[in-house]
Amino acid sequence: MTHENQKHLDEFNEYVASWLNGNQAKTYNVIINNIRRFLKQQGIKGEFEADDIFTDTYIRTRSKILQGEKIDNYVGWFRIVSLNIVREKARKVIKIRQIIKKVAVHSKISDELRDILNCPVEQMEPVLSEALKELSEEEFEIIHLRYWEGLSWADLISRSEPGPFHSHEGHNMLGFQAISSL
Repeated sequence: MTHENQKHLDEFNEYVASWLNGNQAKTYNVIINNIRRFLKQQGIKGEFEADDIFTDTYIRTRSKILQGEKIDNYVGWFRIVSLNIVREKARKVIKIRQIIKKVAVHSKISDELRDILNCPVEQMEPVLSEALKELSEEEFEIIHLRYWEGLSWADLISRSEPGPFHSHEGHNMLGFQAISSL
């Protein structure tokens, strides 16, 4: 770490300490309220705490400073980075909910799993994780690439080796089978 990076990091830590220790408590409250608003806008207010997003933002900002990034406006930076973190978390929640809804539509689903559709993501992940363990390696790979990585069926086809599932319909069918076996 260069001397300049260390100086910038010290300055950043002083700013954050002033937000947390009361000297600039109003700034901290503004940032937390912005994060709460972002969570509400993304429809995940009950999923994550604003303080956790603040901490994640602090960690990312600190990392950027250590990499040599010069930040002129910490409040503005915190606002943008926290919004990006909330968006990332919202995308994850949406993907998990999409998968669970597809499972609910394409398979016989227990009442317990139906209840999970409306619960926080922390409760969804273990059930989904257990269900994914039941898939074959090929089925899991398709589910992972399609729903986590966001690849289109065409992208999946271009990655696969020629065979019975080397078409849009074939991958669609294999994806449907994977979801059904969940």
